[in-house]
Amino acid sequence: MKRFVLFIFLLLNVGILPTTAQETCDTAAANATVILDTALTLLQTGNVDGATTLISTARDSLATCTASEAAATPSIVEPTTEPSATSAATEPDDTETTGSGEYTVVNPEVDINRSIAFVRFAHTSVDGGSIDIYRGRDSQPIVARLDFGEVTDLIPIPAGEWLFTARPTGTGTGGDVLYQMRWNYVSNSSWVVTAAGVRETSAFILEPLSIIRNNYRDMARVRVINLVAGAPRITVTALDGTVLGNGLGWVDLRDNMIAPGEYILDAQTSDGRLLVTPQQFTFEANITYTLMAMGGFNGVPLQFLAFETPQELTRVRFINNRIDVLDMHYRPGNELLISTFDPQTETDWYEFPSGAVTFVAVEPNAGAFGRELAALPWQLRPGRDMTIEITQNGMQVIDIALHGYED
Repeated sequence: MKRFVLFIFLLLNVGILPTTAQETCDTAAANATVILDTALTLLQTGNVDGATTLISTARDSLATCTASEAAATPSIVEPTTEPSATSAATEPDDTETTGSGEYTVVNPEVDINRSIAFVRFAHTSVDGGSIDIYRGRDSQPIVARLDFGEVTDLIPIPAGEWLFTARPTGTGTGGDVLYQMRWNYVSNSSWVVTAAGVRETSAFILEPLSIIRNNYRDMARVRVINLVAGAPRITVTALDGTVLGNGLGWVDLRDNMIAPGEYILDAQTSDGRLLVTPQQFTFEANITYTLMAMGGFNGVPLQFLAFETPQELTRVRFINNRIDVLDMHYRPGNELLISTFDPQTETDWYEFPSGAVTFVAVEPNAGAFGRELAALPWQLRPGRDMTIEITQNGMQVIDIALHGYED
């Protein structure tokens, strides 16, 4: 049976593939044979980088093979525990949501008082067909019916080591295992899982790619990845001459920090193919954009699968349960957040970049360095909604929930 490649790329700035998940030795040998055949083709066309990547993948697949299928469903490593808030937060129920295409997502249950990571899934395999991806021993896929050109939103999962299994859509937990991958998704990290390659020529593998969502300095972060079928090198340029990727080999990537604004992008392959229609993008500050060059096979035009991932943000609201009026400031920056915050009132939500912050309540019009009535230093975690109460005795967090899971 013909197989295809599912790539989930590793690490922010690294274009090589790490050790793959365990699999049976028979499957590993079959996969390695097809991978090495593709690597030989890349060498013959001068694509040394792409060939090296595939050779490493084949080697690692053989090195980690197991003697039987029993190892295909390992136990899940217990995630490490984060410090909890001052009160327990609500756990979201399993909730099925429908994406913008035909795919569906089932949100796993997460514990807000424990570590959480975020993952999204994309599909760029021209002839890969529809796929389901399962997490651990789940009886239903975390994402189902994912097709070419589709990408999901970020999905919160418990942080820790997880096994992902890809199967043809609709075949259930007993369906053919196209590939399995085990990876450690550390707390507050973000990842993308991407289907890529050509079924007719490549094996099916799974690897992770980290998405960084901070330290923008009011610039836009744009990552370009070469997933064009047939593994030619590509160069991506803007109309103004900005080069976002020069001679990128198969699964190569480049990160760019560019000024916000409108850009018209084109892609050209080393064998002379062009993006059919140059595509216009508006890149905004403090957002990560991923542009996957794909297509160029069996009549499918060369094109971009583009999606944006928002900055790591935390929403915060405040309740003044004191008997007096106060002003709210925050550090770093010593900025005024709320002026004349009346007693026994509640604010709307404020968005903050995730990270260390200190909230300070002072007397009205006293300024950032006025006499403190209460203060709270806190590490803001991405994707959270926090409620902070100010009382006569101080300031405390009384509730934390995942954004989008409000009661």
